Amino acid sequence: MVASDPDGMVSDPDGMIKALESGDAPFNRNIAASAQKGAEHFVNEEKNLRMRDARTRLGLSQTDLAEHVGATRQTIGLIEAGRYNPSLKLCTAICKTLGVTLNDLFWDEDAAS
Repeated sequence: MVASDPDGMVSDPDGMIKALESGDAPFNRNIAASAQKGAEHFVNEEKNLRMRDARTRLGLSQTDLAEHVGATRQTIGLIEAGRYNPSLKLCTAICKTLGVTLNDLFWDEDAAS
């Protein structure tokens, strides 16, 4: 799956891994293995239910929120699914639109301990 952020950056770990693995150098295989581990961790992150709840409390659809913050509906869906880490710029735009703080939506209590 290819995910794109509002700044036009495209994330395609599978494509990157295939491209790196095609090289003969062990360096490329090490980079590919690291990228795969990072992609697996990223996909296994928890869903952002706090963001979804804040959005639905205001009666906004994913499309509505995306339009307000200059993102795509797919990006908002990926953030809520825990499969995309937004930029700080996008996080602050989401928080301003939803009337909440960064801590309200993105602070991980378990990581603070």
